[in-house]
Amino acid sequence: MKKNWHIADTPDKEALQVYENFGLNKYTGSILYAREIRNNKDIASYLSPELNNFNSPFLMNGITEAVIRIRKALDNEEKIGIFADSDLDGITSLTILYDLLTRCGSTPFIRYPKNKEGYGLTCDIINEFKNSNVKLIITVDSGIRDIDEIAYASQLGIDSIITDHHEPDTVYPDAIIVNPKMPQCKYPFKQLAGVGVVFKLAHAFLFSYTASFNKPFTVINSKHGKFNFIFILNGLVNRIIEIAPDELQNFIKSDISINDHIIYADAESEVLNTILNDIIPSIKTNTLQGIAAKFIDKDYKIPEKTFSALFKKFNISNTLYSKNELIIKLFLELQMRSSRKALDCMQIYVVLATVGTIADIMPICGENRTIIKYGLEVLKNGLGHSGIQQLISSSEPSVKNITWDVAPLLNTPGRLGKTELTVDFFLTEDKEKNRFLIRKIEKLNRERKKIVNSITETIKTEIAAEIEPVNQNIYFYMGDGIISGLAGLIASRIADEIKKPVIIAVAEPGADTVKGSGRSYNDFNFFRFVEPLSDLFERIGGHAQAFGFTAEKSKMEEIIKAIDSAVIYENDNILYVDSRIDIKDINMSLVNELSKLEPFGKNNEEPVFIATGVIIDSFTKFGNSENHGRYVLKNGMHCIGWNLAEKMELHYRKGESVDIVFNIEKNTFMNRTFPRIKIIDLDFNC
Repeated sequence: MKKNWHIADTPDKEALQVYENFGLNKYTGSILYAREIRNNKDIASYLSPELNNFNSPFLMNGITEAVIRIRKALDNEEKIGIFADSDLDGITSLTILYDLLTRCGSTPFIRYPKNKEGYGLTCDIINEFKNSNVKLIITVDSGIRDIDEIAYASQLGIDSIITDHHEPDTVYPDAIIVNPKMPQCKYPFKQLAGVGVVFKLAHAFLFSYTASFNKPFTVINSKHGKFNFIFILNGLVNRIIEIAPDELQNFIKSDISINDHIIYADAESEVLNTILNDIIPSIKTNTLQGIAAKFIDKDYKIPEKTFSALFKKFNISNTLYSKNELIIKLFLELQMRSSRKALDCMQIYVVLATVGTIADIMPICGENRTIIKYGLEVLKNGLGHSGIQQLISSSEPSVKNITWDVAPLLNTPGRLGKTELTVDFFLTEDKEKNRFLIRKIEKLNRERKKIVNSITETIKTEIAAEIEPVNQNIYFYMGDGIISGLAGLIASRIADEIKKPVIIAVAEPGADTVKGSGRSYNDFNFFRFVEPLSDLFERIGGHAQAFGFTAEKSKMEEIIKAIDSAVIYENDNILYVDSRIDIKDINMSLVNELSKLEPFGKNNEEPVFIATGVIIDSFTKFGNSENHGRYVLKNGMHCIGWNLAEKMELHYRKGESVDIVFNIEKNTFMNRTFPRIKIIDLDFNC
């Protein structure tokens, strides 16, 4: 067994019992335990994320101001402009905002980097907005570092709203800023994609047109002879106060106003109706059961039965939460569902947010996981964006499908300076036009693959020929034959190959500046070492594993030396294993159970298992270059090793038992579905 295999501790019997209570077997429980999902609430939220798991969008700094400013622009018929980054995160963001505004009767002026334009706003683009009579610019997936450009827009009388998820500098644009990474922002989930931020803005905007917007609600329930007053505004619980019966009159006089909307959560709390009306005549009141009635088919006379039916409908476990928590979850879920039109919009937008989040390789945890799980469900039901439905029509929607097929395809036009093809794809509702656009993009994608493969092979040859690396901690390459939009993709390929951070720069012939991209390997936070050196660049922006920049050509040697000196990179190459497993326990029942842990992706990878002392019955090579291998084990289980044929053959010929680290996948052959092992690594059993 290799030293770099890190096998997670096996949970004890008591810990496993927690997972068994959720109907999970010991292996699924071990995986969740290894990933530190250990208490009842976290397990429930992980297995069944629901609308009530979303944080209120109004927790995000600037979002209320943004909603008010957009509504003012619509009311005054001001021209609104949208500026988006050219990648899929940016274009899905643009699509959400464009759809939202057009539904409100506005036709926004849209702009994104074209041809050889670099990342970010420019003063020339601001002039285009001005010439189109734009009064409000909204940036999506960009803008947080465009200080001078936003200042220039302000000088021209144009207001700006920045929606972004990239790391801010120490100086911010003079605009309304919606970015969870702003230091003062208390939004609890910081890892939203750019489209995730726009999704939250869309949610807040749609909520602003419901009857609940900016109206204070006080939900009252009883407990042990006392009354709990829960104060809620725009989906935010501001405070919860427990009041004894003899304190009620004084409390109501001091803390309840005529503007409050009182919601009685149980029959006991309704006794307060007389007291409240005596103190504050004409105060608005309702019951939670009354609000909930339209969401269930049966008219239950007892509130508890109504709530039990709703807990089941909305997948809320009524055994895991206190009475206050259950009432809050139920009230917020009902508020979200109060507008059918808003909910229909959110179903469209969650699909766009899913595609953009996956394409930007954001962590699939927290709200991102809820967004993606919902988005995939919407796609499976044949809803959402019609063009995306066309692209995935031949396979079941999954993170893998979007990561490997949809995202690279739709990102290609932006990489080659033809972003308008992707924009047209998302903004059209004409299926025939989309089929035509898909064919054009597929042709472009084939060209992109050839270019990237050729340049990547050239760079790999240069690396192999290096006797002594020029830089110790990073790899740097600058060429004039690279399309700037492909620099990040090439950097990512090389980083995966050499397992250290990579910077690829593009030098246009005769130009004084270069554009480039940095990418890191695994979860190494490359940007935190580069950001302190931002004064060396003309402009730079990004997040932990990826960034883009423009710099003076004459400064590149100084820049690369500074970065190489700053980077502290420990390449421990540890392979983390979630659970030990016995080969005989691998069956379709386990495969189906593991599917409960989906969607898989960054920060929620496919479960990794280890089986020790495995006996191999046979070995064959396959593939055009015979670089892939297949083991058949004594029990008939097939094990596939992609690009591992040489290594697998060596272990087979030794005739010894082996330890295998692997994923378990579902394989269908000749209409029969069975489990299959996908080998990650192997070693001789000691």
